[in-house]
Amino acid sequence: STVYGIPRREPLTESEPFDAVCWYDLGKVCNEYQLRLTPKLESRVAAISLRPALIYGAGERRHHRQWLDYVHTHCRLGHNFVFNSEEGLESYGCSFIGDEDFARAVAECLAVKQAGALAFNIAGAFCTWRELIETINRLAGTNAGLVVRAGTELAATECRLPQSKTLLDTTSFTSLTGFVPQQTLEELVQRFVEAERSAKQ
Repeated sequence: STVYGIPRREPLTESEPFDAVCWYDLGKVCNEYQLRLTPKLESRVAAISLRPALIYGAGERRHHRQWLDYVHTHCRLGHNFVFNSEEGLESYGCSFIGDEDFARAVAECLAVKQAGALAFNIAGAFCTWRELIETINRLAGTNAGLVVRAGTELAATECRLPQSKTLLDTTSFTSLTGFVPQQTLEELVQRFVEAERSAKQ
C-alpha cells in the first residue's frame, strides 16, 4: 500500500492515484503495471495485485525491514516516540495485517473467477502508533515513552514514526472473496515478543 505515498485522505480506496515517493515504492508500481498487461495477452486470466497494509509477523524474516521489529527495538531500548501534536498522538497509525491472515488472503485469490487486471487493498485492522507502542510495552515489559513536541530535531534516545494515518478501505476484496481476518494486534505482538525471547535463550 506504499504505492499511495503519504495519505492525504481516508480511507484509502483502490482508486487512489499512485504517489511513489522512493525507488522501493516505484518498484511496486512497476510490478503492478506488468501484471496489468497480462490480461491483454490472455483474456481469461485474472491478474491480481494485492496492496497489503503493514504485515506483522514473527517468522524468520521478522527483522528484515519490518515495522513491528522497528517499533519493538525502540521500545526495548527505552526510547521516546515523538509526535508533532496531541491530535497526532491519538490518531496517527496504520492499517496492519498478520502474516497468517495475509497468507489466507493470497489463497483466497486463487479462487477468483473474475478475469482482468484487479487490485485490492488487504488489511486486518487499524491501530494507532500509540496503541502499538503501549501494547509492546505491556507484553514485552518495555518502557518506551510518548512525547508531544513540534519540530524535527530528535535526541539520540528519541525516534519518530510516520506522522500520518494510513487507513485502508478493504471493502472490494471482502465483497469479492468474503475474506475475514482472524489475527488481532494483541496476538501478533505476543507472538513477536515470544519469538524474541526464544531467540535469546
